[in-house]
Amino acid sequence: MSPKNSVLIFFFLALLLPLSLVAKPVARVNGDVAYSSFTTPNGYIQYSEQLTKTTIVGKWNDGFTDPNWANYKILIVNTATPSTVLYDLTPLFAGPKPVLIQNGGTAGWRFDITGHLLRQWNKQTMLIKYKGNPLGSALINGLWVGA
Repeated sequence: MSPKNSVLIFFFLALLLPLSLVAKPVARVNGDVAYSSFTTPNGYIQYSEQLTKTTIVGKWNDGFTDPNWANYKILIVNTATPSTVLYDLTPLFAGPKPVLIQNGGTAGWRFDITGHLLRQWNKQTMLIKYKGNPLGSALINGLWVGA
């Protein structure tokens, strides 16, 4: 290799080095998961991100006695300002195939929501209201597999 080519290669690599030091990997959301653990009502929710959707799976063991979903609100709200609703899950519970209320709790349920929402929901609150009054709430705790 000629000295001229060696100098060109050195300068080319010297130009690329700063770019590699400041480049950041693309934030990965596919595969991210989170959870909410409720004490009142007692239950557990798991959230996960797939290619085009956020999936929410859960079950409550108690706290639901009224089979009329019109009396409940299931909301994801801003933790700092609970009046700010980030997502209203209530229509998903009410139907077209409503989640069954059984033995004071709910049957297991799963919803797929279009879009990647989990990082927006991290450290926010899932709030359950019955006839306008708080029934229970839990923090959404993210566990990121990506950067």
